[in-house]
Amino acid sequence: MLTLYEITDGRLVATEDAGAPVLVFTNPDENERKRLMSEFLIEEYDINAALDPNEPARIELDEAYNVLILNGPKRYSGNDNFLFRISSFGLFTQNGRLIVLFADNILNFEGRLFTRIRSVQHFILKVIYRNILHFEQHLQVIQKVAEELEGQLNRSMENKHLLNMFNLEKSLVYYLQAVSSNGRIIDKMRTNAAKLKFSEQDMDFLDDVVNENGQCIQQAHIFSEVFTSLMDAWASIIN
Repeated sequence: MLTLYEITDGRLVATEDAGAPVLVFTNPDENERKRLMSEFLIEEYDINAALDPNEPARIELDEAYNVLILNGPKRYSGNDNFLFRISSFGLFTQNGRLIVLFADNILNFEGRLFTRIRSVQHFILKVIYRNILHFEQHLQVIQKVAEELEGQLNRSMENKHLLNMFNLEKSLVYYLQAVSSNGRIIDKMRTNAAKLKFSEQDMDFLDDVVNENGQCIQQAHIFSEVFTSLMDAWASIIN
């Protein structure tokens, strides 16, 4: 599905204008993929990479277009059995336009954060910042779920509770890898600020993005260490 946006009065507004500066493809079908390749000259490899949940974060700057692929938390469902997975999305800049590729609608562009948008570049940074906040929200959810499972384990040492805890521990490993990988790409964005056409104001906001992602990494690391110690203790009790 394709949605076109323009930046009006500092906000992202849906439009029918084919020349809109922001194009968002969500779970693009075969025809939309062909359009991305034929009209926007985006290589099939980059399209597949942006939609591949196993794709590591990366940045590539080229004359044809710039590629920025980041990891994000996948939408959780009750069928996931306490396993929080990773998704990927792509940001492609080309001739002043931004093309966003989502495998599913993992981010929305609403709320206070998406106000006072100055430019396409500023919007890119806001998308990245929103993605970091999304990770932090999921980490808080994981912590609350873990506390509930721990209480259930204290009352009943059932295998299903232990398996759910192991899935949460695995989730934290995925999240820590993802936010750390994103952090390396964000650092590269700062190094290549001129090529990405960031203004001085954009650079100030980029510093906020760097700091927030650093806090997210630290939070995921602490949660992961606590979980590892907790699971080691339960394993000792079981033995």
